[in-house]
Amino acid sequence: MAPLMMTPSTYKRLLFYLPASLVILLLITTMLPPFSSGPSWTAQRERQRKEVRRRVEAAGGWATLEQECRTLFSTGQFSLPSPRFASNLPPALASLRAREIKAYAAPDGVPIARLRFFGMQSSGGQSSPYYGLWVVCAPVPNDYTPKLDFGGRLVTGKVLRITNSVFEVY
Repeated sequence: MAPLMMTPSTYKRLLFYLPASLVILLLITTMLPPFSSGPSWTAQRERQRKEVRRRVEAAGGWATLEQECRTLFSTGQFSLPSPRFASNLPPALASLRAREIKAYAAPDGVPIARLRFFGMQSSGGQSSPYYGLWVVCAPVPNDYTPKLDFGGRLVTGKVLRITNSVFEVY
């Protein structure tokens, strides 16, 4: 077998096409979106958890949150889809800057205030995972944990106890 010989024209083409191919490859990889656009949901959730805890502590703590959520039921405020614009919210609840506050009666009859802080579906970019607090607004046994129920829709997630009446939901 004869050794591979490069003619001058082949050498010139190689010197042109190799750098041109590298430039095109570089352009394509910088213009395409990355496979993972943004932090993982676990990292986002940890950031969300810290932010919500900071807001609750600044508003007076978990006991204040429980007391003001009970006020929602006693005054008959059952749905506040834009609490940022509601001027009749108790001050501590308003300072939490929740995206949505809903008073809800669980299937077992227990009143629950649902506060949604984070969570948004995106049709073109990266979605943000749901994170909220549920506050039980009635006396319940110490082992009570609300069930995930969003009007019969199939949902997956977790409900974790923070205090006897406050649960984080994600």
